[in-house]
Amino acid sequence: PPRYVVLAEEGPAHNKSFQIEAVVHGIHYTAAGGSSKKEAEQKAARMALEALLGGILDEEGPALDESVVAREA
Repeated sequence: PPRYVVLAEEGPAHNKSFQIEAVVHGIHYTAAGGSSKKEAEQKAARMALEALLGGILDEEGPALDESVVAREA
């Protein structure tokens, strides 16, 4: 499972911003920011998933065609 690392937490309590990176199997992926930990974690997870899938994502998640799935199987 992924692990999330808070790299930065800035701002006053009522207006915080967070920078968080996802770590999967010891590999650190590009950090993402958000106005809540949950938002930043979701963005970091998406960036890690894009990296793992080679950037093949659309707005609703993985957008793999059958040739990619077959090649990986």
